Amino acid sequence: PSFIPERIETALKNYFLNCENVYSAYVLWGQKENDLAPHLFLVIDFDGKREEFFPKVAEALKPSLIPGDNLEMAEADFKLLKTAEKLVKPVYKKS
Repeated sequence: PSFIPERIETALKNYFLNCENVYSAYVLWGQKENDLAPHLFLVIDFDGKREEFFPKVAEALKPSLIPGDNLEMAEADFKLLKTAEKLVKPVYKKS
């Protein structure tokens, strides 16, 4: 997206700064075949188990979300990471 709500971008950056296992994160638009509108699609390059990590990210974002916000998360594999890198700047990149 050309615009990421600042409240979401700030929450992601603040949370990932304290996560040693996160290398980068990208926010794209996602839309499944039957969706009426696109949603934010968060691609995260990290070490660990998705089923343990994603609920923590969701909990950290919860105060920043408002009704109507729709966010999907995916673990970055090589292809998804390369695609995201071509389309948008990372919302977080470990320095």
